[in-house]
Amino acid sequence: ALEVAERIENDYERSEALSDIAKALAEIGDIDKALEVAERIEADYLRSKALMHIATIKKEIPVLGVEVIKLVLSEEDSLEIVLNSSITVENVIVEFEGLDLKPVKIEKLENEQLLKLKPPFEPGKKKIKVKISFDYRGKRLFVEKEFDIEFKSARETRIPKEPILIAEQKKFDVQEKVEKEVFSKYKLIELVGSGAFADVYKAHDENGNIVALKIYRGDDKAFLEEIGNFVQLTKRLDIPYVVKPLDYGSNPRPYVVMEYYSMTLRDFIRRNIELKKKLKFMYRIAKALSYTHSRGIYHGDLKPENILVKEENGEYYPAIADWGGGYTPGYSAPEVVKSGGRILNSKSDVYSLGVILYELLTGRKLFEDPLDYLERGENVKVTLQDKELEDLINASLSKLEERLSIDEFKDRLGKYLVEVIGTRYSSSLRSRDVLEVINIYIDYGEVEKAKNRVLIAEKYNLVSRETLAVLYKFVELMDFLNEYKGRTIPVSLLEVKYRGVLDLLNQLNPDIVKKIKEDKYSLEHFISMGQNIAPDLYDTLHLCVHRLVDIIFAYLTSSLP
Repeated sequence: ALEVAERIENDYERSEALSDIAKALAEIGDIDKALEVAERIEADYLRSKALMHIATIKKEIPVLGVEVIKLVLSEEDSLEIVLNSSITVENVIVEFEGLDLKPVKIEKLENEQLLKLKPPFEPGKKKIKVKISFDYRGKRLFVEKEFDIEFKSARETRIPKEPILIAEQKKFDVQEKVEKEVFSKYKLIELVGSGAFADVYKAHDENGNIVALKIYRGDDKAFLEEIGNFVQLTKRLDIPYVVKPLDYGSNPRPYVVMEYYSMTLRDFIRRNIELKKKLKFMYRIAKALSYTHSRGIYHGDLKPENILVKEENGEYYPAIADWGGGYTPGYSAPEVVKSGGRILNSKSDVYSLGVILYELLTGRKLFEDPLDYLERGENVKVTLQDKELEDLINASLSKLEERLSIDEFKDRLGKYLVEVIGTRYSSSLRSRDVLEVINIYIDYGEVEKAKNRVLIAEKYNLVSRETLAVLYKFVELMDFLNEYKGRTIPVSLLEVKYRGVLDLLNQLNPDIVKKIKEDKYSLEHFISMGQNIAPDLYDTLHLCVHRLVDIIFAYLTSSLP
């Protein structure tokens, strides 16, 4: 590539080519060669950009395939081995040269896997070679890595005659952990997830509430600081549709307590759910990300496993989890994966939303595996029957400079909901469809269209008079908020408009009013402060109002045919 680049006669084009080569060299870890090439770039601007890019490469680029991330001796004298595979491999055999230990057999390896073994050993330093063999695309492949481990005391353990099956080993580890980990405030119910660095349990807190308890294995100072940073970051995102940390600590092991959700987006995708509900779900995610991006906070690792789902009155609400960094080939944007997670910007999450939206609509993964992703990730194009959704996804998967921003993605998806879904149901006289259309119009900010639909509902007696009164008051509240956008909102006026909605709802069902008041993101919080609401809080208020929209319309439609 360098030879070809040097033959380019146009100075600027030659500088562009050299800049691309310097960046590529940096991304594969050859920093010295990258710097040498960067110094040969004649165009000052391109040379500066290349040098800035090289400066951001601070950590090793992940291996494509199977690797041993670490091998350590735990305090319990267990040998902990963390394996990672960026591809799905089968019939994995892990052998240990230098230890009297039978091989470990794993039927399938994908992502990270922790092995905890208890081999016999003598005190002193040992050189251990871990050898891994596996099947991939019809071939038998091998990798190996050496480690230096110091054993401080001797121990004898009976070695099984046959290879250890990882399923049996994992079951033993979980039972051992449940027995040993004692948290005074939390009672473990069951293990619901396990990764290389943490286990997640369903648990009861002191009040009997069900929570998710994430127990980490690392306990060094840097690791604890990382957990603290993650918790503080998530606390800054105190908005609807983001998973909240409820508690965290380091005794007896580092842990974080979060809201518990029984469903992930992966489960949601497998369900037979109508199109409008899928798109409303994605629109809620986009609204939450629009807010976080406006505060300079990006996710970088959006995937079905990191988006949790709550079902309530037939509606589905997202909760975005794992804001602590990381990335996943096949879901994260190419610039994030290539830089090892160092490069993350306002358009990176949009790429992930495009991948997720495709999977949500088709039920199929966009990329078969990380190799497929590396081959097609930067130039992928999808084909769908619905050309508007096809264009939206392709615009989300474009190269960085051409890709949609999060607000553009949100607006185009909202426009589709209004123009396509709203129009599709606009001629229906079913009460549920009428309310669905009004909900979509209000959600996207089309208050005038919402008013017109309420007038039609009144003219043709499509909803009860009590429901009609609630709708008129709600439209009045939305009009009020639109009027004060960018201005200080008088809290006394906001309370009058809000209480007007609740008073009418109370006549329909006092339970729904109680639920609204107890919801963490109701307007009660803003009103209770007793202060006028500054313009910089408008976006937060707006998200909370849309949460109110969700609760009220889910209730109004829940009992309708």
